[in-house]
Amino acid sequence: MDSTALELDAVKFAKTAVTHDQSGKYHEAVFYYKEAAQALIYAGMAGSKLEGIPDKVNEYLDRVQALHNAGELPVTRQLTASSSVTTVTQTAGPQALVPTGSFFLSLNTFYI
Repeated sequence: MDSTALELDAVKFAKTAVTHDQSGKYHEAVFYYKEAAQALIYAGMAGSKLEGIPDKVNEYLDRVQALHNAGELPVTRQLTASSSVTTVTQTAGPQALVPTGSFFLSLNTFYI
């Protein structure tokens, strides 16, 4: 898939996440925040020229963490995203550096 399609998917997922978040549908919001973050990670791997991808991914994952910290969601599993190029696995440490092609993406610890 090309980076432009992945970028458009990320926007669509992020808008859906915000809609669910604002209406109190936190499980659905978390799902779409994760999808948006994953689409951006893959867009970066596919050569996206968008600036601030790591910051936007962290913003989405921070919101997921905030929902968990607020007690809105139970902690049940960890996020794992994989492709033939790289594997993104959340670690128990405070941060993980994930290679995504031409840059490193810093993921804050969070539970999903």
